[in-house]
Amino acid sequence: MDSADPPPPSWQPGPPPPPGAWVPPPAAPPQWNPWGAPPPPAGGGPGAPGAIPGWDPRPVRAPTAVGSGSFRARGVGELLDGAFTLYRRNFLLIVAIAAAVQVPFALIQLALYRAADLSGHLSSINTTLQQINARTQSGLYASSDQIDTLKGDAGALIGTFVLVFAIQYLVVRPLAEAATTRAVSDRYLDRPSSVGSSYGAALRRLPALIAMTLLLTLGATALAAVVIVAAVVAGAGGAVLVGLLALVAMAVGYVRVRVAAQAIVLEGVSGVRGLRRSWSLLRGAFWRTFGILGLLALIELIVSGIVTLPVTAATSGLDSGSRQLLQTALGAVATVFVAPITLITLTLYYYDARIRREAFDIEMLAASL
Repeated sequence: MDSADPPPPSWQPGPPPPPGAWVPPPAAPPQWNPWGAPPPPAGGGPGAPGAIPGWDPRPVRAPTAVGSGSFRARGVGELLDGAFTLYRRNFLLIVAIAAAVQVPFALIQLALYRAADLSGHLSSINTTLQQINARTQSGLYASSDQIDTLKGDAGALIGTFVLVFAIQYLVVRPLAEAATTRAVSDRYLDRPSSVGSSYGAALRRLPALIAMTLLLTLGATALAAVVIVAAVVAGAGGAVLVGLLALVAMAVGYVRVRVAAQAIVLEGVSGVRGLRRSWSLLRGAFWRTFGILGLLALIELIVSGIVTLPVTAATSGLDSGSRQLLQTALGAVATVFVAPITLITLTLYYYDARIRREAFDIEMLAASL
């Protein structure tokens, strides 16, 4: 606008105040408002008069997880404390998940033992061994009938135990571990969880978990074969050396792949990829992981002993078959209440490793904003 142009017709300066009249103070300068944001409300909070709908002056806080309290790296003590806290807060859910497979498996186990006449075979083996011992003390060898009886009874027992072990190792354990991992992860991330949803996720990941289990079994078998070959080729001394090296290799491998199941369930990867993922996440944390696993094993041993030893001692006068049935039932009870401790801790440890190596806490915070 040119300086000579007249002001707009609607604008006129006000008349000057008369001499000696009161003049109001000048208005405060306007406050800076970034990016055209609305001015703050006249009141002190969202419910005050004049507040702008949807505007809250209080500071925004990052959401925290129900099970853990926050997303951050934890020490060993804090990790165990977080695991017990999550277990206590979700006790019924976690115990129900464990019981959903352990109780039916215990019933199947008892049925198989009865069908295979476990008590009869154990009694027969005991009687045959006593007869063989009596003949040996008399300077005689065991008869062919005694050896055949011993072989038959031992074969029946071994076959039954192998079948039970296969069901537990390839079906029950992976399912329980996957379902518990899913539930713990949901609670840690402040998501709803149930027995049905946890086992739905576990069933979808069961083939990958079985593949991982078979790969680990194959690796352990290969190491055992190496030790046997060394014993044949190099003698006892070479077998001892190779055996020690194989033991160290198995310990390192076991520790480094201990969160593979968590990676398979929570990231949806294959069995091989889950093993690689665990190996990567736990790189440089061998002794920390080893210590945590040792503490968990000690806790399980103590708690299981508290549950089973008194009852076992009180029923020591029962026959071998009845004791075996009782031990099976007590083992199922102990597993339902004790095994989740390890699974909860390992799931939290999986997230702890991701926080340390991948800044998972920052990723979750960004996703929540």
